[in-house]
Amino acid sequence: MLHEEQLDDIRLIASDDVFENLLADRKEEAKENRRRKELFNEYYGNPASRRDQIDRNRMTVSKYIRTRLKEYTIVQSNGETALDYWQSSIGENALCLIDEPENSLSPANVLKLKQFIEESVRFFNCQFVIATHSPFLLALANAKIYDLDAFPVDVKKWTELDSVRAYHDFFAMKSDEFK
Repeated sequence: MLHEEQLDDIRLIASDDVFENLLADRKEEAKENRRRKELFNEYYGNPASRRDQIDRNRMTVSKYIRTRLKEYTIVQSNGETALDYWQSSIGENALCLIDEPENSLSPANVLKLKQFIEESVRFFNCQFVIATHSPFLLALANAKIYDLDAFPVDVKKWTELDSVRAYHDFFAMKSDEFK
């Protein structure tokens, strides 16, 4: 267990933090899309200068736009943006209290987040307290799981939790469809 003097950071990260980050990213993307539309119209309309005319004649529209955008970014899905947020928000020697980090993430990205958390614990001296229903995150290596639905609260293996059993039972019932 980390002691407070060993911590560089104590952080509470909730789903709202991730969504606020997503909204900020989408606002920036909207600005970039407006600039892209202006450049598209410039390419097909009257060029601003002789140089633009020459560039327009030797470039495809996509290359013309890319070379004129100050920062060309690839638009990411909400899940990819959320995963980037989680990975950039967690530093070394940190205690992180996280609420449902699986929100917005595809199963593949939840697995990437799981790996990132395990590596943060193993290599970067981090600890996590996570509220989740995700069977992937509940299966974190060496996790101590408190079943808050039990009375009294009880420590359980991830495979004993009702929410995980529901997934197991569903896929067991549908197993013949995976052949």
